[in-house]
Amino acid sequence: MQNNQSLKDCSIDIFSFNDKLSGGYLGTILMDRNHDLLLKIVPSYENDHFRNDALINSMLQQVKIHERECYFYSTLLPLLKEHNLLVSDIIFPTVKNSHVECNNHECNQSMFPIGGGFILMENLLKNRARSELGMESNLLVVRGLRRDFFCYSLEALARFHSCSFHPTIRNLIDQSQSNPNHLLNAEMFEKTLNIIFSKADCQLVNFIKDKKNIVENSVIFKRAGFDLNHYCNLINKIMDENWLPNDSILSRIIAHGDIWMNNFIFMKESDCEETNIAMIDFQWMHVGSCIQDLSYYIYSSSDLATYLKLDKHEKESFLHAHYYSILKERYELFNKTESFIDFQTFMQEFNKEKGRGIFQFILSFEILIGAAGENQNLILEIIERTLLVLLDYDVSLP
Repeated sequence: MQNNQSLKDCSIDIFSFNDKLSGGYLGTILMDRNHDLLLKIVPSYENDHFRNDALINSMLQQVKIHERECYFYSTLLPLLKEHNLLVSDIIFPTVKNSHVECNNHECNQSMFPIGGGFILMENLLKNRARSELGMESNLLVVRGLRRDFFCYSLEALARFHSCSFHPTIRNLIDQSQSNPNHLLNAEMFEKTLNIIFSKADCQLVNFIKDKKNIVENSVIFKRAGFDLNHYCNLINKIMDENWLPNDSILSRIIAHGDIWMNNFIFMKESDCEETNIAMIDFQWMHVGSCIQDLSYYIYSSSDLATYLKLDKHEKESFLHAHYYSILKERYELFNKTESFIDFQTFMQEFNKEKGRGIFQFILSFEILIGAAGENQNLILEIIERTLLVLLDYDVSLP
């Protein structure tokens, strides 16, 4: 079944398949006959007016469009239209093979790489948060930030994406994820960092350097168990490296797409140095019915301190009840075929499949696991904290 949606300058085809469906953290997963994951959502291309398995397979092999961008163009834009969240100054592009073409005459048919939709979304949410919520900035906490910092960071993030989605940089990021034998190609990742941070005048860097405000207004920082000065000192250590990627603390930090200081995870393992820190990129991992009120961006780690005190059995019960549908689905599948499998073993098997490209998790998870090395306890801690942050909780205002 095909459902056509047209809004302004963007024509969108949404494909909904009734067979071989699987729920996932981004939405519908298209499965082939071998139950391998193909793509989350297939976007609209010229002359794609009907379902054609051969065409879809050809697209996947030749275009290799990122599933998150597919999701933006095929699902998020119609949802925004439905809830009347569109603003007049947003230009909606049309998806082409490897670029997005602007159909607005004012932009002279300019082309920009796929991924530009994120920039549109960020500016859109910024405008809505700034003008339509009708709340005082100090009463709304979005992703651990007050509304004014949230709007400012969205603006900076849009600028960051304008350089990080440059075709050359995008290609480097893709290559860094393409090695099936390693969760992260460190050399390619550092090369990507070098291009982004040494050549791009990124307003986001200046935003991050305003560390005092970030820390003081972060719900996560307040509830993670350390004194605020501890976080300030860690941020100072990062800034002392002057954003140089080679042999720096920054090389341990996720810089793909989103950089949020309030997403820092501080490892508390006794054998883990303070510099073993990382950020989680999950801005586009979790949608649901939340675009209208920005709960998409609102989360809370209010249970973090309690969770870390649970015993092993309680932790496993907690995780089994809360991790995302795609993880739960695979976990239950393993439990049906194995006499016994613990959560850690399951995640190891999960990542073997992920390495084959069958599943797309989050790049930050790869970096976290890579940084953990052979430390199995740290790997499990990373998994648990990652899933905890991804929980769909309402924010608890301080």
